[in-house]
Amino acid sequence: MLSGIFAALLTPFDRQGLVVEEQLRAHVEWLIGRGVDGLYVCGNTGQGVYLSVPERQRVLEVAKEQARGRCRLIAHVATLATRDAQALAAHASDLGVEAIASLAPIYWAYREDEIVGYYRDLVQASRLPCLMYVWSGPGVAELGIETVLRVAALPGMAGMKYTSSDFFRMQAICQRVNHEWLVLSGPDELFLPALTMGVQGSIGTTQNVFPELFIEIQRAFRSGDLARAMAIQQTVTRIVSLYKPYGSAVTAQTMLTLRGLPLGLCRAPFTACVPSADAGRLLDALREIVAASPVPIPLEA
Repeated sequence: MLSGIFAALLTPFDRQGLVVEEQLRAHVEWLIGRGVDGLYVCGNTGQGVYLSVPERQRVLEVAKEQARGRCRLIAHVATLATRDAQALAAHASDLGVEAIASLAPIYWAYREDEIVGYYRDLVQASRLPCLMYVWSGPGVAELGIETVLRVAALPGMAGMKYTSSDFFRMQAICQRVNHEWLVLSGPDELFLPALTMGVQGSIGTTQNVFPELFIEIQRAFRSGDLARAMAIQQTVTRIVSLYKPYGSAVTAQTMLTLRGLPLGLCRAPFTACVPSADAGRLLDALREIVAASPVPIPLEA
């Protein structure tokens, strides 16, 4: 079962824009040591669409080698060209990870039949269950309920990662599939509200830095301690508010220095790292948030 807390795995790069495998392995080990249920590899947070097909295949291989069966892996395979996504899906299937996932076709405004056809082609290239990534973000079609339901009817489709604040749409989809689809929440700042709507876990950026918070939100919710779950969610929301100036991936990699895990840089066209002057203010604000957290979080730097 692909439920629980998944880190949308960051991909570390050096100044030449090459993947730093040693740092990637260290981060996978660090996350497993802090109890994540799984890793979501080469998603938006991991800059997947900015990597070549061979690079993405290698990142997935490294993550699987390092995980050694201690957590579940979902390979995000979205690309501009369907045949590249199929190649990534086939590779993930041959590698033996637990699932694949994909955004709907990106960049252009695709017709509904083209979106459904994309997912049909994708699941035919793999023996793995596939998650539809429903994202209200730039360059991605705003998927209507009926479109999602057409995709859900395809053999091999197992659920969705839902990254949107439109919970009416999410709940309507869940009701129409009789709650038989796995649904994982995408927005870190909305994890607790999503749990009240019936999601089975989360996939997000902040889990790279503070996985303990999401594990504790889910634990408190399941035990009925909503006051504690709300307090922890407020901590997460304050952390997410720090992403705005430079974006979530760049900021999260800077935040990891406070946990003793410098993780390298982002790949252009993104800013490689938060400039030092702003990084100091960012980390000071983060220390203040962590100090007030209901969950004790050790800082190592």
